[in-house]
Amino acid sequence: MDDLPFQLADCGAPATIRIEVYSAIEKSGAGSLDGAVYVCPAHPDAAAVAIAAAGFTSAAGPMSTDLQRPCGYVHAYPTGALANDSGHPRWCDRNGCGRRGEHWSQVAALDDDRQQPSIVAVWLVQTLAPTAETIVALSVTDRTTAKRVLLSVGQARALRYRLGSLLAV
Repeated sequence: MDDLPFQLADCGAPATIRIEVYSAIEKSGAGSLDGAVYVCPAHPDAAAVAIAAAGFTSAAGPMSTDLQRPCGYVHAYPTGALANDSGHPRWCDRNGCGRRGEHWSQVAALDDDRQQPSIVAVWLVQTLAPTAETIVALSVTDRTTAKRVLLSVGQARALRYRLGSLLAV
């Protein structure tokens, strides 16, 4: 990929090391897995330095033995900061946006592996309008009804803190 924020060695030798590339997505420092870099045994240090210089962090590990990549190959996850798809927010799962008329993140179910009186799910939503605000969708389904509630990001943040305070009591 020519549009990466870092330059890697491109020696073409078979890669044996997979380096995961992460970026910080919030002030909390929570990391986002943005891509994977594949390198030969001669280039992991140079790749790590290039990745760090571009403001990303990395973690190296062995590659799967059934995967073959040349040194310098980069796989950018479509929802990560390395993706070059400005038509979607970073968090968009890119599945069905045009059909729905909205970008959706992956749906996260609130599940603690026990029988519950209702099913609760939450996800981010943004209409396809270029200036649209991101909102948080909360869906609650019981045995007979389903209800979708839309919250601003500010309301969702306040709800997170209020729930944390209540649960701490």
